[in-house]
Amino acid sequence: MSSFPELCEKKGGTEPSQRTRDAVRGILLFLVHNEDVRDEAVSYAQGMYNPEYTLCPPRGPGLLAFEWQETIIFMNDINVYRAFPAVAAVLIMMNDISVHGNVMEYEV
Repeated sequence: MSSFPELCEKKGGTEPSQRTRDAVRGILLFLVHNEDVRDEAVSYAQGMYNPEYTLCPPRGPGLLAFEWQETIIFMNDINVYRAFPAVAAVLIMMNDISVHGNVMEYEV
């Protein structure tokens, strides 16, 4: 299993694990570059998992905040990186769009 920093460094593979890394990297970059999406993902994660969940702003263009790599407790007993609930929220929202056709519009 890859660490969070390793996950963000490896690119462009064809194996399922490499495609997953690329997808997670893309979502992380989406969260870095789009404050509206980040706010919506945090709000969703707060409603679904933990009302006290926070995700600080990135440290700069294209740069994750160091805090995004801190370990937090998820669903009462699972250690995950702080960014994980927001990434999971984006995936759930994307699934909702594909299944139900609900669309949220954001400026890119």
